[in-house]
Amino acid sequence: MRFKPGGRWMSFTATQEYDTRTVAFSWKARFRVAPMIWITVIDEYRGGVGALEAQLWGFIRVMRASGPDLSKGEVSRYLGELFWTPFSIAANEELRWEVDPAGATMVTTDVDGEEVSVRFSFDADSVEVSMPARPRQVGKESIDTPWHGRAWEFVSIGGLSLPRRAAVSWDLPDGRFEYFEGRITQVAWS
Repeated sequence: MRFKPGGRWMSFTATQEYDTRTVAFSWKARFRVAPMIWITVIDEYRGGVGALEAQLWGFIRVMRASGPDLSKGEVSRYLGELFWTPFSIAANEELRWEVDPAGATMVTTDVDGEEVSVRFSFDADSVEVSMPARPRQVGKESIDTPWHGRAWEFVSIGGLSLPRRAAVSWDLPDGRFEYFEGRITQVAWS
């Protein structure tokens, strides 16, 4: 993951939990930034509220963000990662599905009375997700920015076909900025 265009890639390990019956998730990652120094990042959406927090050594808060735009962004993340939680596709009654005129699949839910939709496109080897305007935090400001994700390298896990690799990017005025590329190493159902 990297946090700005031209920034260095930072490796991390993370655990993510999804709720399959409501739009909710929690992601907790640990980034090693220097010898003996690490940052824990908690990114979540629960009970209609999104939150993002960074902690030095896992207990000293160095950043916290919340608010309606962050909540919309977190819901967008949940929708955009549905390929990793197929039980949510089947069981989450907060999701509405339709096929758009171009043949892509749209999934929609509500955030504070506003619809949030993510577009899915499929081919034989990958799935792509996109939004024309997802809130992106720039300092203390939120800017609606085109957003894209791609997942590939499908493997069978517990009889389900899940992608093991994914990458996510923003379309900035200077070009596409890929800020995340990751690989799933373990999946557990509970």
